[in-house]
Formats: sequence, structure tokens, C-alpha cells
Amino acid sequence: MSNILGWFLAIVATAFFLGISAELSMYIDVVTIVFIIPAVYGLSLVIYGYRKTLLSIKSIKYLFISANTPKEQLSNIYSTQIKLTIITSVIGLSAGLMAVLVNYDLVDSRSIGPELAVLMPLILYPSLIIGLIYYPLYKKLA
Repeated sequence: MSNILGWFLAIVATAFFLGISAELSMYIDVVTIVFIIPAVYGLSLVIYGYRKTLLSIKSIKYLFISANTPKEQLSNIYSTQIKLTIITSVIGLSAGLMAVLVNYDLVDSRSIGPELAVLMPLILYPSLIIGLIYYPLYKKLA
């Protein structure tokens, strides 16, 4: 029960903070989600193969239930997925920043803010994925 309550509190606190910062619809960026999730699991497939990657998806249930014994193999997979999420985020930020700067109008310096704001979900979503899913699983299963 404490697992569900703790995860629920973390989600509510995050949603509350995002909600008071701006409209929640402002944070929805499907392109970033479609980039981050498949990239992380695609790289997991390359590193661990089909069975272990599928096991990491199925084992998200351990956010809500207790594992009877430590599961070192799963913990290692989640540790790797934390790193892959960070790497994928940096790749997306680098590509996006290059695109923004190549198309940046040097005369109108006011346009850089909104253009750079488009890149912020590439920091937000990986942080949420790591902080709310991968890191708790990594620590819980170690």
C-alpha cells in the first residue's frame, strides 16, 4: 500500500507543480514522447535482447508491489535505461538546438526564447521518466 501511496503522492506533487507553473496542455509534446520512449527501448533491445527488454516493461508492476527478493538483473537493466534516457535526451537537445540556431534570426533577438522553449520537453520528459519510473525501480530491485 505504501508503494502506491508514495507513487501517487509523487505524481500529484509533480502535476500540481506543473499545473501552477502553466497550463498542463503546454507540457504535452507528442513528438518528444515518440522520440524518447522508442529510442530507449530500441537501445535496450540492442543491449539486452528481446526477452530482457520485455521483462523490463513487464516489471514496471514492481512500482506498485513489493519484490520478494532482490532482482539484480532487473536493477541493472533499469540502471542502463536511466543512462539511455539521459543519452537520448542529450541527443534530442543537441539536434534541436542545432536546428534552432541554424534557423535563428540574428536581427530579431526576441524570437530565441520561444524557439528554445520547444526544447524544454526534452529535459522535462526524461526527468519525469527517470524520477518516477526507472530510478524507483532501480533502487527497489537492487
